[in-house]
Amino acid sequence: MKNPKILFYRNPSMGACPECGTVGMLKKSRSRNLWEQLSKKLTPYKYYRCRSCGWRGKISTYTFTKESVKSIFFYLVLMAVSVFIIKTVIEKLLLR
Repeated sequence: MKNPKILFYRNPSMGACPECGTVGMLKKSRSRNLWEQLSKKLTPYKYYRCRSCGWRGKISTYTFTKESVKSIFFYLVLMAVSVFIIKTVIEKLLLR
Protein backbone atom coordinates (compact mmCIF):
# COMPACT_ATOMS: atom_id res chain seq x y z
CA MET A 1 0.00 0.00 0.00
CA LYS A 2 1.58 3.21 -1.19
CA ASN A 3 -0.40 5.81 0.74
CA PRO A 4 -2.25 5.02 3.97
CA LYS A 5 -4.58 8.04 3.65
CA ILE A 6 -8.20 7.09 3.21
CA LEU A 7 -9.74 10.40 2.16
CA PHE A 8 -8.11 12.97 -0.07
CA TYR A 9 -9.10 16.63 -0.16
CA ARG A 10 -9.84 18.01 -3.58
CA ASN A 11 -10.65 21.55 -4.60
CA PRO A 12 -13.93 21.45 -6.56
CA SER A 13 -13.48 25.02 -7.83
CA MET A 14 -10.72 23.74 -10.12
CA GLY A 15 -12.91 20.93 -11.46
CA ALA A 16 -15.48 20.82 -14.23
CA CYS A 17 -19.06 22.01 -13.85
CA PRO A 18 -21.47 19.02 -13.65
CA GLU A 19 -23.99 20.82 -15.87
CA CYS A 20 -22.02 22.48 -18.69
CA GLY A 21 -18.59 20.86 -18.29
CA THR A 22 -16.50 24.03 -18.28
CA VAL A 23 -13.34 23.77 -16.18
CA GLY A 24 -12.35 26.27 -13.50
CA MET A 25 -15.64 28.17 -13.43
CA LEU A 26 -17.00 26.92 -10.09
CA LYS A 27 -17.04 29.21 -7.07
CA LYS A 28 -18.27 28.70 -3.52
CA SER A 29 -21.89 29.64 -2.93
CA ARG A 30 -23.39 30.92 0.30
CA SER A 31 -25.87 28.83 2.27
CA ARG A 32 -29.42 30.05 1.67
CA ASN A 33 -31.26 28.52 4.63
CA LEU A 34 -30.80 26.60 7.87
CA TRP A 35 -30.89 23.20 6.13
CA GLU A 36 -28.03 24.18 3.81
CA GLN A 37 -26.01 25.54 6.74
CA LEU A 38 -26.41 22.28 8.67
CA SER A 39 -25.61 20.23 5.58
CA LYS A 40 -22.50 22.32 4.97
CA LYS A 41 -21.22 21.87 8.54
CA LEU A 42 -22.09 18.19 9.06
CA THR A 43 -21.21 16.67 5.68
CA PRO A 44 -18.22 16.88 3.34
CA TYR A 45 -20.47 18.48 0.72
CA LYS A 46 -20.19 22.22 0.01
CA TYR A 47 -22.34 24.42 -2.22
CA TYR A 48 -20.85 25.69 -5.48
CA ARG A 49 -22.12 27.80 -8.37
CA CYS A 50 -20.93 27.81 -11.98
CA ARG A 51 -19.98 31.25 -13.31
CA SER A 52 -20.80 30.37 -16.90
CA CYS A 53 -24.13 28.51 -16.78
CA GLY A 54 -25.44 29.43 -13.30
CA TRP A 55 -25.70 25.84 -12.03
CA ARG A 56 -25.80 25.60 -8.22
CA GLY A 57 -25.44 22.44 -6.18
CA LYS A 58 -23.48 20.36 -3.69
CA ILE A 59 -20.09 18.88 -4.48
CA SER A 60 -17.98 16.73 -2.16
CA THR A 61 -14.66 18.17 -1.08
CA TYR A 62 -13.22 14.74 -0.30
CA THR A 63 -12.79 11.79 -2.59
CA PHE A 64 -11.81 8.14 -2.47
CA THR A 65 -9.11 6.71 -4.71
CA LYS A 66 -8.41 3.13 -5.75
CA GLU A 67 -5.66 2.88 -3.14
CA SER A 68 -7.90 4.24 -0.39
CA VAL A 69 -10.62 1.67 -1.18
CA LYS A 70 -7.95 -1.05 -0.93
CA SER A 71 -6.87 0.37 2.44
CA ILE A 72 -10.45 0.37 3.75
CA PHE A 73 -10.95 -3.23 2.60
CA PHE A 74 -7.64 -4.27 4.19
CA TYR A 75 -8.56 -2.68 7.53
CA LEU A 76 -12.03 -4.28 7.51
CA VAL A 77 -10.55 -7.73 6.85
CA LEU A 78 -7.94 -7.16 9.56
CA MET A 79 -10.66 -6.14 12.00
CA ALA A 80 -12.80 -9.20 11.17
CA VAL A 81 -9.85 -11.57 11.64
CA SER A 82 -8.97 -9.89 14.96
CA VAL A 83 -12.54 -10.22 16.23
CA PHE A 84 -12.61 -13.89 15.22
CA ILE A 85 -9.32 -14.62 17.02
CA ILE A 86 -10.37 -12.75 20.17
CA LYS A 87 -13.76 -14.50 20.18
CA THR A 88 -12.09 -17.91 19.82
CA VAL A 89 -9.61 -17.21 22.62
CA ILE A 90 -12.35 -16.00 24.98
CA GLU A 91 -14.52 -19.05 24.25
CA LYS A 92 -11.56 -21.38 24.93
CA LEU A 93 -10.83 -19.64 28.24
CA LEU A 94 -14.46 -19.74 29.38
CA LEU A 95 -14.91 -23.43 28.59
CA ARG A 96 -12.08 -24.51 30.91
